[in-house]
Amino acid sequence: MSQVRMAGEIGTGLLADILQLLSSRGEVSGYLELTSGTTVGRIWFAKGRMIDAHWGLATGEDAVQTMLAIKDVIQSTSMISPT
Repeated sequence: MSQVRMAGEIGTGLLADILQLLSSRGEVSGYLELTSGTTVGRIWFAKGRMIDAHWGLATGEDAVQTMLAIKDVIQSTSMISPT
């Protein structure tokens, strides 16, 4: 199984597009790690489905909604594997 590691910045409003892209690809599993200021969070995927998320103390859907509301540029790192 090959893994793809990516890193970069996500501009305002682009996180929703990235989540939609990863969710639409049923064969991907892994995580997307996001950093804004001093807060770090992750969204985990399994076979194209979001299965968990953490942002600071928030978890699950609350964490994802909080990440989607961020207005600053977000630093991201991901490790995605085709399954």
